Amino acid sequence: MIRNPLQWSVSDVVQWLQVINCSGAQEVFVYHGVEGKDLLQLTDADLRFDFKFKRVHDRKYILRKIQELKNINSAIIEVQFGTQVCAVRISDLHSYTFENLRKDVARYFGVDEEKVIIQDKHGLVWGSISVACIFDSNLRQEEAVYLKFIDESSTNPIQQADKAALSEDEEDFNEDNPFHEASKSLRDSSPWAVKEEMASKEEESQEKRKRVNKGTKKQSLNGSDSKQKIKISKNTKESSLVKEKGNISSNPASDVSDRSIRLTEEEEELKNVLKMMRKS
Repeated sequence: MIRNPLQWSVSDVVQWLQVINCSGAQEVFVYHGVEGKDLLQLTDADLRFDFKFKRVHDRKYILRKIQELKNINSAIIEVQFGTQVCAVRISDLHSYTFENLRKDVARYFGVDEEKVIIQDKHGLVWGSISVACIFDSNLRQEEAVYLKFIDESSTNPIQQADKAALSEDEEDFNEDNPFHEASKSLRDSSPWAVKEEMASKEEESQEKRKRVNKGTKKQSLNGSDSKQKIKISKNTKESSLVKEKGNISSNPASDVSDRSIRLTEEEEELKNVLKMMRKS
């Protein structure tokens, strides 16, 4: 017979019934195909209604023997939390899940069960499945499990110590460190850094050229404006001279009329003088 009841077959269960002096129940157990994992989950209601055990004494006897079988074949699972190890005795591997294990171990270490998880060495999270999957047929634990915090910022003294050590190392490796300066100089002298400097210089020269071109354009515009202003002033002067000449050319007619008026007046005066002389 295999030591672990979870691995029992129907024949192993029948053999166990013979050992506990319940040979009369063999036929019923064979009819229902009860294996080892089914045997460990039997309840009083199952024996009364499904297996038709009418006598209370018979049901209590079988259930007591099943509990003894669980206690004899109980397994111990070890859980690591940092540098500490917690050993939990499990009587029923089939019904006990990793979720139950997480709560029990968190309660043992005094941490919040909502902030921790159960993981294996590969980082796989175990949840509501049975812990029986990590035990062999001899109830030996085949795989290590760990209790870890979900959030790295949780109050874990081991993680806090690791963070403190890392922060001290970072403080030592500061700007005054000669290794830091050497690495910085190597970065500055790398071909990528040289290419970046050349590109920045080319951009600066292009900007200067653009500024110079803008200045020359402005100067040329100002020169053309001044030339246009000189031309306009010359044109205005010429037009004023033309107007004056036009005025001069138009004045002689008026001068002739004035002179003719003056001559007529002088002639009349002479006529008057002659008349006076004749009268005398």
